[in-house]
Order: sequence, then C-alpha cells, then structure tokens
Amino acid sequence: PFAEANEDFEVLSKLGWELIEAHLMRELPKRGLGDFHGKGDNVVEHVRWSEEDERISINKTQSFAPVPEPVWNFHIGSYQVIDKYLKSRKDRELSLDEINHVGRIADALAFTIDQMAEIDAAYQTAFPDG
Repeated sequence: PFAEANEDFEVLSKLGWELIEAHLMRELPKRGLGDFHGKGDNVVEHVRWSEEDERISINKTQSFAPVPEPVWNFHIGSYQVIDKYLKSRKDRELSLDEINHVGRIADALAFTIDQMAEIDAAYQTAFPDG
C-alpha cells in the first residue's frame, strides 16, 4: 500500500532507508554487542549461547558477549542468523574480520528488532484500518 499522507510516507521511507543502510552495514548504530572475549586460537569448536550471561561460546576459552536473547534468537527465513554464521565456520579459525563481523551482525540485529517495532507503529498510523 501507498501512504496517502505525505508525512506518513516520509516517516515510513526514512525508517525503511535506515534499515537498508544498517543491513548493508553502511550506517550501523554501534551498541557494543557481540564483543570478542578470551584468549585462544579463535577456532569455532562449538556454538553455545548462555542465557545466564548472554554469551556465545565458540570454544573453551573464547566467546562473544553480550548477545541478548532476542538478538541470539533472531531468524531470517528459517535461519537463526548468528548461530548459522558461526556454525558455518565450525572447525575453522576465525579471522579478525569475521570476529568483528559477529559484533556488527549483533548490532544490526538489535537495530532491526527496534526498527521493526517503529515501522509497525508508523504503519498503524498510516493505515489505521489495515
């Protein structure tokens, strides 16, 4: 549907554009999620998320934290995003770029979750009967 009111269109367009920029990782609000912790060989031996400390461990000594539950559980299609990213690198040493990418993914997912709520609210305003 196309918003009738110019103001509604502008709000929805802005929110959508911000989401695109975040997904392309051009303009991504940094939230400090998914920081890499621990010393070791950076090899992904397993992928386990801990609810207690919001941490994803990849081996006995290394992990990413914090990763809040909604970010950890976020799915795109049938894939749990961060889980899929790390498991696809199982038994491999993560490069510095891949380590940093996990944090950017976590930040992008957290932003996406918040942005989805704003888009839903703006949509309800633009299309109250829809």
